[in-house]
Amino acid sequence: MQIAETNLAFRSKLTRRSRTSYIVLHHAGASRCTVYDVHQWHLNRVEPDGTRWLGIGYHFFVDKAGRVYRGRPQDTVGAHCPGYNANSVGICCEGNYEWEYMPPAQWKAVLELIEELKRMYPRAKVVGHRDLIPTKCPGQFFPLAELKAGRGPVERRDTKVEQLDQTLDWQVGYQNAVFTSLVSQIPAAATRGVYCPLGPV
Repeated sequence: MQIAETNLAFRSKLTRRSRTSYIVLHHAGASRCTVYDVHQWHLNRVEPDGTRWLGIGYHFFVDKAGRVYRGRPQDTVGAHCPGYNANSVGICCEGNYEWEYMPPAQWKAVLELIEELKRMYPRAKVVGHRDLIPTKCPGQFFPLAELKAGRGPVERRDTKVEQLDQTLDWQVGYQNAVFTSLVSQIPAAATRGVYCPLGPV
Protein backbone atom coordinates (compact mmCIF):
# COMPACT_ATOMS: atom_id res chain seq x y z
CA MET A 1 0.00 0.00 0.00
CA GLN A 2 1.05 3.62 -0.47
CA ILE A 3 2.49 5.30 2.61
CA ALA A 4 3.41 8.97 2.48
CA GLU A 5 6.90 9.57 3.81
CA THR A 6 6.94 12.59 6.14
CA ASN A 7 10.66 12.81 7.01
CA LEU A 8 9.82 14.05 10.49
CA ALA A 9 12.68 15.33 12.62
CA PHE A 10 12.88 13.75 16.08
CA ARG A 11 14.49 15.26 19.15
CA SER A 12 17.07 12.47 19.37
CA LYS A 13 17.84 9.01 18.05
CA LEU A 14 15.04 6.44 18.36
CA THR A 15 15.50 2.95 19.80
CA ARG A 16 15.05 -0.09 17.56
CA ARG A 17 12.19 -2.48 18.42
CA SER A 18 13.10 -6.16 18.58
CA ARG A 19 9.61 -7.73 18.55
CA THR A 20 6.04 -6.90 17.63
CA SER A 21 3.24 -8.51 19.63
CA TYR A 22 0.49 -5.91 19.14
CA ILE A 23 -0.94 -3.58 16.54
CA VAL A 24 -2.55 -0.86 18.64
CA LEU A 25 -5.35 1.32 17.25
CA HIS A 26 -5.86 4.89 18.46
CA HIS A 27 -7.84 7.99 17.58
CA ALA A 28 -6.30 11.44 17.65
CA GLY A 29 -9.00 12.85 19.92
CA ALA A 30 -9.27 15.76 17.47
CA SER A 31 -11.81 15.88 14.66
CA ARG A 32 -9.40 17.71 12.35
CA CYS A 33 -5.62 17.35 12.51
CA THR A 34 -2.62 16.20 10.49
CA VAL A 35 0.36 13.98 11.16
CA TYR A 36 2.42 17.16 11.48
CA ASP A 37 0.04 18.52 14.13
CA VAL A 38 0.38 15.34 16.18
CA HIS A 39 4.16 15.39 15.79
CA GLN A 40 4.29 18.96 17.11
CA TRP A 41 1.91 18.17 20.00
CA HIS A 42 4.17 15.34 21.07
CA LEU A 43 7.33 17.40 20.66
CA ASN A 44 5.78 19.97 22.99
CA ARG A 45 4.80 17.38 25.58
CA VAL A 46 6.71 17.37 28.87
CA GLU A 47 6.35 14.67 31.54
CA PRO A 48 6.08 15.59 35.24
CA ASP A 49 9.74 14.63 35.71
CA GLY A 50 10.75 17.08 32.98
CA THR A 51 11.30 14.45 30.29
CA ARG A 52 10.41 15.73 26.83
CA TRP A 53 8.94 13.53 24.10
CA LEU A 54 11.06 12.80 21.06
CA GLY A 55 8.23 13.43 18.59
CA ILE A 56 5.14 11.65 17.33
CA GLY A 57 4.57 8.47 19.29
CA TYR A 58 2.65 6.58 16.59
CA HIS A 59 4.18 4.70 13.69
CA PHE A 60 1.35 5.53 11.28
CA PHE A 61 -1.28 8.24 10.90
CA VAL A 62 -4.40 7.74 8.78
CA ASP A 63 -6.45 10.80 7.85
CA LYS A 64 -10.18 10.89 7.09
CA ALA A 65 -9.56 10.89 3.35
CA GLY A 66 -7.82 7.51 3.67
CA ARG A 67 -4.26 8.75 3.25
CA VAL A 68 -1.62 6.90 5.30
CA TYR A 69 1.41 8.77 6.63
CA ARG A 70 4.61 7.59 8.22
CA GLY A 71 5.06 8.60 11.84
CA ARG A 72 7.94 6.98 13.69
CA PRO A 73 10.03 4.56 11.65
CA GLN A 74 8.20 1.24 11.71
CA ASP A 75 11.03 -0.69 13.37
CA THR A 76 11.45 1.68 16.34
CA VAL A 77 9.97 1.74 19.84
CA GLY A 78 6.83 3.88 19.95
CA ALA A 79 5.35 6.21 22.55
CA HIS A 80 1.63 5.53 22.38
CA CYS A 81 0.74 2.88 24.98
CA PRO A 82 2.69 2.79 28.27
CA GLY A 83 3.94 -0.69 29.09
CA TYR A 84 3.56 -1.90 25.50
CA ASN A 85 5.65 0.53 23.46
CA ALA A 86 8.60 -1.85 23.15
CA ASN A 87 6.55 -4.58 21.46
CA SER A 88 3.86 -2.83 19.44
CA VAL A 89 3.09 -0.76 16.37
CA GLY A 90 0.81 2.23 16.91
CA ILE A 91 -1.74 3.47 14.36
CA CYS A 92 -3.41 6.83 14.96
CA CYS A 93 -6.60 7.82 13.13
CA GLU A 94 -7.60 11.42 12.58
CA GLY A 95 -10.87 12.12 14.37
CA ASN A 96 -12.58 12.02 17.73
CA TYR A 97 -14.51 8.78 17.77
CA GLU A 98 -16.10 9.44 21.10
CA TRP A 99 -18.73 11.42 19.18
CA GLU A 100 -18.32 10.85 15.43
CA TYR A 101 -18.25 7.92 13.03
CA MET A 102 -15.29 6.91 10.87
CA PRO A 103 -15.57 7.79 7.16
CA PRO A 104 -15.47 4.75 4.80
CA ALA A 105 -12.26 5.92 3.08
CA GLN A 106 -10.41 6.06 6.39
CA TRP A 107 -11.88 2.75 7.55
CA LYS A 108 -10.74 1.00 4.34
CA ALA A 109 -7.24 2.48 4.64
CA VAL A 110 -6.87 1.37 8.26
CA LEU A 111 -8.06 -2.12 7.35
CA GLU A 112 -5.57 -2.31 4.47
CA LEU A 113 -2.77 -1.10 6.74
CA ILE A 114 -3.64 -3.72 9.36
CA GLU A 115 -3.62 -6.43 6.69
CA GLU A 116 -0.21 -5.26 5.51
CA LEU A 117 1.19 -5.27 9.04
CA LYS A 118 -0.29 -8.70 9.76
CA ARG A 119 1.65 -10.06 6.80
CA MET A 120 4.83 -8.67 8.37
CA TYR A 121 3.93 -9.65 11.93
CA PRO A 122 1.56 -12.64 11.62
CA ARG A 123 1.47 -13.30 15.38
CA ALA A 124 0.69 -9.70 16.31
CA LYS A 125 -2.72 -9.15 17.92
CA VAL A 126 -4.88 -6.24 16.77
CA VAL A 127 -6.11 -4.31 19.81
CA GLY A 128 -7.54 -0.96 20.75
CA HIS A 129 -5.66 1.33 23.11
CA ARG A 130 -8.34 0.70 25.75
CA ASP A 131 -7.76 -3.06 25.54
CA LEU A 132 -4.32 -2.60 27.11
CA ILE A 133 -4.65 0.30 29.56
CA PRO A 134 -7.54 2.23 31.19
CA THR A 135 -8.58 4.81 28.57
CA LYS A 136 -11.54 5.61 26.32
CA CYS A 137 -9.28 5.64 23.24
CA PRO A 138 -10.02 4.98 20.42
CA GLY A 139 -13.57 6.09 21.28
CA GLN A 140 -16.98 4.48 21.62
CA PHE A 141 -17.85 4.93 17.92
CA PHE A 142 -14.52 3.69 16.60
CA PRO A 143 -15.13 0.48 14.56
CA LEU A 144 -12.80 -1.55 16.76
CA ALA A 145 -14.65 -4.87 16.67
CA GLU A 146 -15.05 -4.68 12.89
CA LEU A 147 -11.38 -3.87 12.27
CA LYS A 148 -10.28 -6.67 14.59
CA ALA A 149 -12.46 -9.06 12.58
CA GLY A 150 -11.18 -7.70 9.25
CA ARG A 151 -14.57 -6.32 8.20
CA GLY A 152 -14.96 -3.31 5.93
CA PRO A 153 -17.16 -0.23 6.35
CA VAL A 154 -20.84 -0.57 7.20
CA GLU A 155 -23.56 2.05 6.97
CA ARG A 156 -23.80 4.03 10.16
CA ARG A 157 -26.81 5.99 11.37
CA ASP A 158 -26.25 8.75 13.87
CA THR A 159 -29.15 8.07 16.21
CA LYS A 160 -28.66 11.32 18.13
CA VAL A 161 -28.91 13.38 14.94
CA GLU A 162 -31.82 11.28 13.72
CA GLN A 163 -33.73 11.79 16.96
CA LEU A 164 -33.08 15.53 16.79
CA ASP A 165 -34.38 15.66 13.22
CA GLN A 166 -37.52 13.77 14.23
CA THR A 167 -38.08 16.15 17.15
CA LEU A 168 -37.65 19.21 14.92
CA ASP A 169 -40.00 17.71 12.31
CA TRP A 170 -42.63 17.14 14.99
CA GLN A 171 -42.23 20.66 16.39
CA VAL A 172 -42.49 22.26 12.95
CA GLY A 173 -45.49 20.12 12.10
CA TYR A 174 -47.19 20.99 15.37
CA GLN A 175 -46.51 24.71 14.92
CA ASN A 176 -47.86 24.61 11.37
CA ALA A 177 -51.01 22.85 12.55
CA VAL A 178 -51.57 25.44 15.28
CA PHE A 179 -50.98 28.31 12.84
CA THR A 180 -53.38 26.79 10.29
CA SER A 181 -56.01 26.35 12.99
CA LEU A 182 -55.68 29.98 14.11
CA VAL A 183 -55.82 31.30 10.57
CA SER A 184 -58.95 29.28 9.88
CA GLN A 185 -60.63 30.98 12.84
CA ILE A 186 -59.80 34.55 11.77
CA PRO A 187 -62.72 35.23 9.38
CA ALA A 188 -65.38 34.09 11.80
CA ALA A 189 -63.76 35.83 14.74
CA ALA A 190 -63.23 39.03 12.79
CA THR A 191 -66.96 39.33 12.19
CA ARG A 192 -67.37 39.29 15.96
CA GLY A 193 -64.69 41.97 16.38
CA VAL A 194 -62.18 39.69 18.09
CA TYR A 195 -59.27 40.22 15.67
CA CYS A 196 -60.23 43.65 14.32
CA PRO A 197 -58.45 46.48 16.21
CA LEU A 198 -60.97 49.03 14.97
CA GLY A 199 -63.98 47.16 16.29
CA PRO A 200 -66.62 45.03 14.63
CA VAL A 201 -67.03 45.24 10.88
